Amino acid sequence: ESMDNKVSQVEDKLTRANVADMPVAQFMTKQVVPLYADTTIRSAIHTFFKHQISGAPVVDQDGVLKGVVSEHDLLLQAATKDLDSSISYTSPAITVKVDAKLKDLIVLFYKKKIKRIPVMGAGQRVVGVVSRIDLLTQLALSE
Repeated sequence: ESMDNKVSQVEDKLTRANVADMPVAQFMTKQVVPLYADTTIRSAIHTFFKHQISGAPVVDQDGVLKGVVSEHDLLLQAATKDLDSSISYTSPAITVKVDAKLKDLIVLFYKKKIKRIPVMGAGQRVVGVVSRIDLLTQLALSE
């Protein structure tokens, strides 16, 4: 089956479940744990462990999004760099606005093969993060 056909089937199911147009603000994680661009690899690992997260938005001192860093990124960095050097992160990050719809997020997760997406409010500020499990939980609850 083609990707477009699979996406179309998913959109049909979501529409039937009345969740296709649900805005991300209704099911995103609002407790965001950001990292700063000058965070060390060691400190980032500690933050991930302490908060039981596998990725985080990277922001500047004003809270404006610079990029994202994942557990996978840190694994590579920890193996190849000094743990006291600053993290490297993916920039620009794939983001969505706070009014993005559930159906659009599923397509984005599927096509980009990513695990979490920062949700943007006014002024390039991160107001939440939506992960694949947030989406899956919402789908399971709406059946």
